[in-house]
Amino acid sequence: MTNKGQDVKFKVNMHCEGCADTVRNCLRGFDGVEETVTNREKHEVIVKGENVDIVKVLERLRKKYNKNAELISPELPKTKKEEMKKTEIPVKTVVLKIFMHCEGCVRDIKKTIYQMEGVLSVKPDMAGGTVTVKGAVEPPKLVEYIKKQMGKHAEIVKEEVKKDKKVEEKKKGEAKKDKKGEEKKREANEDGGHLIYWVHCPSRCPQCCCMNHLCCCCENAFSDEDVHSCSVM
Repeated sequence: MTNKGQDVKFKVNMHCEGCADTVRNCLRGFDGVEETVTNREKHEVIVKGENVDIVKVLERLRKKYNKNAELISPELPKTKKEEMKKTEIPVKTVVLKIFMHCEGCVRDIKKTIYQMEGVLSVKPDMAGGTVTVKGAVEPPKLVEYIKKQMGKHAEIVKEEVKKDKKVEEKKKGEAKKDKKGEEKKREANEDGGHLIYWVHCPSRCPQCCCMNHLCCCCENAFSDEDVHSCSVM
């Protein structure tokens, strides 16, 4: 898909000017790319050119710089979105225990973890010896990745799964709806339900059952004159 002269905006994690230079060099001279503008503070990359292939540029950014590069605008057609859709993994916040003895370690760890697909943010704490990673990643795979890429031992201290607000709201709405339905049903039963008492019928009306003279509908079923008329059968 080409942009037809429209600027293409990508989201790419850049934590220093060196990262921004790497991104620009990655796209310099690439097919259709005439100019690349980076905004490190907003983590945005704007690519200009008459015939920029959006999909190919995104693939190059993911392959040459960061697997987590994303397209901001323009939107891809639905079919292209489905082709490039990542495996859906719940967003988690994982706290890892990693030994860091200097600022150089902190920078290397942060840069390396950012390269892993699905990582959204990395916050090292050298004083506490921990690194908090947020993203759609599996903690065990994250530990393996750090060991493989850096040769460092990492230990999972804590992990939290981010709750999907839309799913939670939907569940609450369904529960509320079910509760309301039960209340209405109960009210209907209370208002429209009738308890049937079989009693001796003093007037022996036509509705009396068989020869036992039992009735559930006679107005005179409860009588002061007949002591048996008010006894429930």
